[in-house]
Amino acid sequence: MLRVEVAEEHKEGPLHARVAAQVASGQALTAADPDFCDDEKLYPLTQEGTVRIVYDPHGTSSSLRFSLMERSDPMLNVGLTPQQVSINYGSLGKDKGSEVRPYLHSCEVGSSWPAHVVRESDAGWLRIAQVEGYERVFPNDRSMQFLISSLKQQAKPLDAKKLPFADDDDAAIVLTARTELMKGEGWTGWRWIEGSTQDEDYPGGLGYTFEGVTDDGRFFLRMTGQISHPALKRLDPGDTQGPARAKAIRENRQLLEQALTKADPASFTPNLNEVDAMIQSIKIQR
Repeated sequence: MLRVEVAEEHKEGPLHARVAAQVASGQALTAADPDFCDDEKLYPLTQEGTVRIVYDPHGTSSSLRFSLMERSDPMLNVGLTPQQVSINYGSLGKDKGSEVRPYLHSCEVGSSWPAHVVRESDAGWLRIAQVEGYERVFPNDRSMQFLISSLKQQAKPLDAKKLPFADDDDAAIVLTARTELMKGEGWTGWRWIEGSTQDEDYPGGLGYTFEGVTDDGRFFLRMTGQISHPALKRLDPGDTQGPARAKAIRENRQLLEQALTKADPASFTPNLNEVDAMIQSIKIQR
C-alpha cells in the first residue's frame, strides 16, 4: 500500500489540494477507500513498477509525505477475528453483530481508527485495535502513552480529555465522574462517566466510557454507551440567560459531578454495577 499524506501549512476550512496516482502507462490507481478525506490517500500496489503522483495544490501551501505499508501493518490489520472477542451483555441488551472494520481516515478531528474489531449491542459499542496501529494513525498524539502510564501507576487520570478519542463524535467533554480501575482477563483499564456537549454548556447527556490495554501492551480496548441519571435533568439550568447562565452552568456542573459521585449504582439507568460486570466479561482469545 502506498500512503500519500497532504499537510496544508495554513489549513482553514476544507482541504483544497488534490492528489491522484497513476502507473507508468498512465492508468489511474484506485484508492483503497475513495471516501477518505483529501489530505490522505491509500493506494494498493498490485504490481512492480513506477507510480506517478499527480498533485494539484490548488493555491495552497502544502507538503507531501509518502510511505509504503505492508498489508500486515497494525494500522491496516487488527490481528484478530471477531470470533476471538467475547462479551457477556447480561440483561443490558442483545448483540447486534461483530466485524473487522478497515482503517478509517476521517475528516473529523480525532475520529480516525486503525483497523479494528467492533461489537455492537443495545448496551454500547466495543472496539479493539492494536496499540501500535493507533500510534501510527496519530503519530504526534501522546494520549495512548498517557493511558498506558496511568494504568501502570494505577493513578486515576484527572482529565479524560487527555485520553484517546477524547474529541471523538464532535463533542467536548465538560464533566467526568466515577473513574474506576477495571481488571479483566488479560487486560486493565479505566471506566468513567462523562458528560459532553457541542457548545461547552451544561451536559446534553451522559455516557460511560471504558478504555484499557491488554497486559502484553498489544491491544487497545474501548467501549462506550449511554447512561442516564435523574440528577442530570434536576440540575439543568434551563432557560437562564446572560451572565447568570454562565454562573449557573459552572455551579450546576459541579453539583452534578458531586451527585453522580455519591449516587447509588442502582440509581443509574442502566445499573452501573451491571455495566461494570459487562465490561469485566470482555475476553480476547489468542
